[in-house]
Amino acid sequence: MTAPREASVRRAVTAYLNTLGPDVCWRSNPATPYGVTGDPDLLVCVRGLTLAIELKRPGWRPTPGWQASPQGRRMQRWAQAGALCLIAWSKDQVREVIDPLLPVIERGIRDEGLRPALATPNTEATAPEAVGDRRDD
Repeated sequence: MTAPREASVRRAVTAYLNTLGPDVCWRSNPATPYGVTGDPDLLVCVRGLTLAIELKRPGWRPTPGWQASPQGRRMQRWAQAGALCLIAWSKDQVREVIDPLLPVIERGIRDEGLRPALATPNTEATAPEAVGDRRDD
């Protein structure tokens, strides 16, 4: 029996992410010419925490110098920006990272009184009448 392909790992992981409802938002970087070279396969937001997930077929191991590749450098950039980065070979590996995060993040949101929100521009502050007319007439 052959090992699952990366596409089947992606399907299993995204099916799991879809079960998490509004706690998780994700997007897939398409493996096409329209994707960003080196970007992780999945960008996932779990209650405000960003995860950059690179999916690999089971059995894949990083080659020497992988971190210097465009993909390795891009993952390092995501990590520098504060994302939790991981390489996963299965849905279970992704689940092992995300499931324990959910109650911890919820506790932090509750204890600090923080709630995620959609930021919208304050149009009143930039309207000319709100700034005032400074002409000397």
